[in-house]
Amino acid sequence: IVDESGTANVDLDGAKVSVLEKLHGLLAPAAGGSTDGKNENRVYLEQGTKFWSASISGMFVSVKFGKKGTDGQENSHSGPDAREYFEQKVHEKLRKGYKKKDPDANQKGAAISALEKLTTSTTAITQAEEPAPEAEPAEDTQGVAV
Repeated sequence: IVDESGTANVDLDGAKVSVLEKLHGLLAPAAGGSTDGKNENRVYLEQGTKFWSASISGMFVSVKFGKKGTDGQENSHSGPDAREYFEQKVHEKLRKGYKKKDPDANQKGAAISALEKLTTSTTAITQAEEPAPEAEPAEDTQGVAV
């Protein structure tokens, strides 16, 4: 799996893929995406010193809110209208100025940093292990190898 450059690769459907690059791509925040809460099962919002988060599973909505840095308070809603309730509350918070944040941003940032360090150290190790070029035999002043 590790090639001559020291890169860990896997064969995915006939394509050679760098394991570290694939992990980095999975951990990096997705570009774009829905901001209205539709087609999502979990959302985390912040406004100033406050946070609001909600998740939906089947007919159950769990809500957590409070000041950043605290455990906050919890609330829930259940019933056949759970998806509608979830989307309504997300829309309401966005309308009030809450901004969508990635709740796992710190963990993802740490993982990306670790991957970058691993990539750097793997490259350094690979370069250190490469054999030095063979020296040409020394010649005397008459052009005869010594």
